[in-house]
Amino acid sequence: MNMEIILTGTFGVGKSSIFNRFIHREFTDNYYGTIGVRVNMRTVEVGEDAIELILWDVAGEVKQEKVPLNYFESKTVIIYTVDLSRGFTLKNVPEDLAFLRKHSTKSRLIVVGNKKDLLTEKEIEEFSSKEASVQFDWLVSAKTGENIEELFSSIAKDQLEGKRRR
Repeated sequence: MNMEIILTGTFGVGKSSIFNRFIHREFTDNYYGTIGVRVNMRTVEVGEDAIELILWDVAGEVKQEKVPLNYFESKTVIIYTVDLSRGFTLKNVPEDLAFLRKHSTKSRLIVVGNKKDLLTEKEIEEFSSKEASVQFDWLVSAKTGENIEELFSSIAKDQLEGKRRR
């Protein structure tokens, strides 16, 4: 079984870092903006089952002409990423999520706060309360690896359980 997952969000929120941490199990402090799209795959074991997660890392913003709509429409899961250390990344969240829900009605949308390692729990609570309409499904740190494996294992497990219920 396989499933496609796309990472999206404002530039510089750590989409590529999440991609690299999960796919290659590595992190670098060097910032390199993604040009176009990178796609790679990793198999995740769920019990005795193996699920191939095909991960897409796209450049830049959600609503731009450079990213074709079908990139979003055909994915099982969309991971919308926010940088917890930079409040301005909340600016477009409600509009971006509405856009994604409109154009990818069959995809599961997961909102992830990245760079958890840069804030205290209190700062994370304050950040989250700045925008009442943002509900984080996961808080992760691509740098330390915190919750990265759990995020993708959870996605794989939910997909497998969904297939079994059908």
